[in-house]
Amino acid sequence: MSISYLGPFNSWEEARKLSSGYCSEKILESVLETTKAVVKGEYLFERDSVGFKKPSYEWPMCTAIFSAMNKNNGKLSLLDFGGSLASRYFQHINLFGHDALEWNIVEQEHFVKAGKELFKNRNLNFFNTIEDCFKEKKIDFVLLSSVLQYLKDPFRTIRELLNLQPKGVFIDRTYVSKICDSLIYVQQNNEDICESSYPFFLLSEETLISSLNGFKMAFDFKSNYTPESLKDINGNLKGYYFTF
Repeated sequence: MSISYLGPFNSWEEARKLSSGYCSEKILESVLETTKAVVKGEYLFERDSVGFKKPSYEWPMCTAIFSAMNKNNGKLSLLDFGGSLASRYFQHINLFGHDALEWNIVEQEHFVKAGKELFKNRNLNFFNTIEDCFKEKKIDFVLLSSVLQYLKDPFRTIRELLNLQPKGVFIDRTYVSKICDSLIYVQQNNEDICESSYPFFLLSEETLISSLNGFKMAFDFKSNYTPESLKDINGNLKGYYFTF
């Protein structure tokens, strides 16, 4: 997949008008097909609609989750915001154990509907909103992977998530810049499923870190993959783990 960026723009609405959208139905169809193959045992996990047969782990995330579990009597209730159809759950659950980790996903309505129909009798739950999740679950840990930059108001979402009073917040694959305030661009994707474009924030790293007021940064890191074109707008793909 090739990625390019247009902008910056003065507002999210201006960028949205120049975007074609997510091709969300096509993406769901492709992700759902591969995830069904995961459930049947044909693949170990799915990522971006591609099935994988060999284990692969995101070790910074694993380190954060294990650390949180150790501080919580070996168990954890996790909220994966924008977690698709449990991609990271299947990728990592054999490390943590089904009984020790409750995985809760907040997603778009059509993903939630598909997830509830596909997964039953697992420690895996789907919700349409943060509020819906809060009504049913006591969340210990929040996971935000490749999602904040695609929200119209990412800092409002962070505030809503912090109202859940988690003990840990793990942020990964997030577009940040050290040299500017948060800026709005259009991301253009040329991929096999469909061509798509949508607004995104290049987030001020300073503002992002300060939004976790009251939390301590345990560690930060550069993500393994950074699109070359992201460097043209002085961006980096980074991750962080914050503890309370």
